[in-house]
Amino acid sequence: MKFLHLQEFSNSSPIVITVSSDKTSYQFNDVAVIGGTVSEKIYVESPVFQTAPIIITISGPNFDQVVSLYPDSNLDYETSLKLHSVLGINEGVYDVSVSYAGIVDETSFIVNSEFISEQIEQNLGQSGWTKEEVDTALSGLSSV
Repeated sequence: MKFLHLQEFSNSSPIVITVSSDKTSYQFNDVAVIGGTVSEKIYVESPVFQTAPIIITISGPNFDQVVSLYPDSNLDYETSLKLHSVLGINEGVYDVSVSYAGIVDETSFIVNSEFISEQIEQNLGQSGWTKEEVDTALSGLSSV
């Protein structure tokens, strides 16, 4: 049996966790990919010696889901969420909170109907804005 060398917490740098989604705005039937990195693997002893889990909480309009997973060998993690209305997904803002060894990071994304997204893009496009400016404006909506 192999044992891994573990650093003492008092001598180690602070644990860092990041989270992001692959897009800031989605339409129904898209798949949201949520992932990030951790700065190091943390081990817990209870109930057995193992890697500490990463807890991802996704909350939106009448929707809550919790996912538990572990960092891979590159200290990355990733999960996906099918954005289908039959699975309880509604239009609106979805908040994502990730917790690992007591450290928390957050992000959010928007789910829109295709019609609304097309109307926004069309209206912004008619304003004479470039595609980059339209994309920037649409991504700004997710921070509201």
